[in-house]
Amino acid sequence: MATPSARLAFLAACAFALAGVLSARAGAFAAALGLSLLTLSLTDRGRAISRYLSDLRLTAALIVVALVAILVPYSIVGVVPRWVPMALPAVAILLAVAFLFGWVGRGLVLAGAALIGVGLITGAILIRAAGQSAIDVVLLHQAAASALAHGQNIYGPAVTAPNGAPGLPPGSMIVGYPYPPIVAAAYAAGTWLSGDPRWTNLAAWAVLILCALALFAARQRGALAFLVISALPGRAAMLQSGWTEMLSAALVALAAVSWSHPVLSGIALGLALGSKQYFAVALPLLLLHKDSRARRAPVALATAAIALLPAFILAPRDAWRAMVVSHAETPARIDSTNLAGVLASFDIRWAPPPWLALGVALIAIGILARRLNDPAGLARRAENAAGFWLACGGGLGVFFLLSSQAMPNYWYLVAVIVAIGATLSEVVEQRPMPTR
Repeated sequence: MATPSARLAFLAACAFALAGVLSARAGAFAAALGLSLLTLSLTDRGRAISRYLSDLRLTAALIVVALVAILVPYSIVGVVPRWVPMALPAVAILLAVAFLFGWVGRGLVLAGAALIGVGLITGAILIRAAGQSAIDVVLLHQAAASALAHGQNIYGPAVTAPNGAPGLPPGSMIVGYPYPPIVAAAYAAGTWLSGDPRWTNLAAWAVLILCALALFAARQRGALAFLVISALPGRAAMLQSGWTEMLSAALVALAAVSWSHPVLSGIALGLALGSKQYFAVALPLLLLHKDSRARRAPVALATAAIALLPAFILAPRDAWRAMVVSHAETPARIDSTNLAGVLASFDIRWAPPPWLALGVALIAIGILARRLNDPAGLARRAENAAGFWLACGGGLGVFFLLSSQAMPNYWYLVAVIVAIGATLSEVVEQRPMPTR
C-alpha cells in the first residue's frame, strides 16, 4: 500500500468540514466527496494525483472552509457580536497566507498560540452569551450532574429532558442519560466547577487545538491541517450546544499526540472509544490493523471496557435502554446530513435499519484496515498512525451517511480525525513549508 497522501486527506477533511454546515443535499454530497478523497488518499493512484495539488491550491481549500465558517457562524443561542464567531476563521486565513509565502518564519508556535488565545476568548464569549438558554443536550448534562451529586442512577428517570428532535409529538421526553459514563463525569465536573456544562466543551477544544499544534510543531509541516481544525465551521454551535463530540475529539487528539507511547496512547484511545457508542465501528480497525506497538490495542480495549463498566454494574437494564436502545430506535431525522436527509428533502421518508449502517461501516473499515497491513508501512510510526486515523474517519463517515441521523457534530468529529491523519501523513509530495 502507498503511504497515505496527506494532501488528498487534507482535502477530505475540508469536505467533511463543509458537510456539517451545509444543507442536507449539499452536505451529503460534501460528505460523499470526503469519503471518495479519503479512500483515494490510501491508494497508489492517490499519491500520483496529489503531485498536482500545490500548496496554493490546498491553501485555497482552507480559505473556502474558513470563509464558510465566517459566512455561516451558526451560533444557536444567545446574541453575540458578529465578529465573535468570525474571528477565529479570519485569523486562520491570515496565518494560512503567511505560511504560504513564508512570512511567519520561525514564529510558527507563537502564531499558533495567538490563534488559541483568540479561540479561548471568543469561546468564552459564546458560552456566556448562551446564558440560561439550553437545548436538550445541556439539560441532560445538568440533570446528570445533579443526579450524580445525589447518588442517583443517571440512566433512569432521575435524568429527563424534553426531546428537541423535530417531528416528534409535543411533550416527548428523553428518559435516562444517553451518553457513556466518561461523558457524564466530564460534563458533571464542568457543571460542578462552573455551573454550566458547556465550559467542558471549551476546555476540550483547548486540549484538541494544543494537541494539533504539538503535532504540527513537531514536524514543521501540516500547518494547513492544524489551521483547518481551528477554523472548522460550526464551532460556535459545538460550544453552545453541549454536543459531546468536542470531548471525543480532544481524546482522539491526545491519543494521536502520544502515539509513540503505546500505553498512554492506548488509554487515551480507549477513553475516546468509550465516549461515543458509534465508535464501535472502529473495532475491526483495532483487531485487524497491524500496529508497530502491539500493546496499544489491548490497552485501548481494556480502557474502553473499564470506562463503560460502572454503568452496566450499577444499572445494566437502564444503561442498555438509555445508551443503546434509545439510539437504535431514534426515528430518522429529516434534517440529517446524509442519505436519509437527502431523501427527506424529496419528501421520501426512509428509516434505515441500524444494522445496515453498522454492517456496511464494519465491512468498510475492515477493508481499510487490511489495506494498511503492508509490513513496509510499519517501518515509520507516523505513517502507521496516519493510516489508523484515516481509516477510522472513513469508517465513521460511512456509518453516518447510512444511519438514521447525521448531525453537524458528527461531521465535525470526522473532519478532526481525518485532519489529524493528514497531519501525521509524511509523504514525498508534502514539502516543508518555505521559511525565510
